[in-house]
Amino acid sequence: MNEDADNLFDKREELNDIASEKNRIKWLFSNYVNIRTDEKNALSHACVELLNSCGKRSSQKVAEDLYQVRCLLVHKLYILNDAGRVILQRLNHLFLDVLIDIILSFDASRVDMES
Repeated sequence: MNEDADNLFDKREELNDIASEKNRIKWLFSNYVNIRTDEKNALSHACVELLNSCGKRSSQKVAEDLYQVRCLLVHKLYILNDAGRVILQRLNHLFLDVLIDIILSFDASRVDMES
């Protein structure tokens, strides 16, 4: 019985970590940076295209879809076919453009240090 409780606790902690990571991406995109609309839209489109090509669901929200792409790459990279690899290569270039905007526009004064 104690082993089951420990396992359940570990699963809960893992779920909390996943939710926190997803939320950090969403908060970053919506609260702390300014990303050019055309770059954000292009990244979003590439994320949706990659997710759809792998039979994964998309939300049409760039931060959530970026997180889903991250999960796809970490947990199921092996399912990418040649077309998926081409999309991923384009997505990488688009993400670098967005990353530059994130770095240049990050406003630390908007970060709530207590969360």
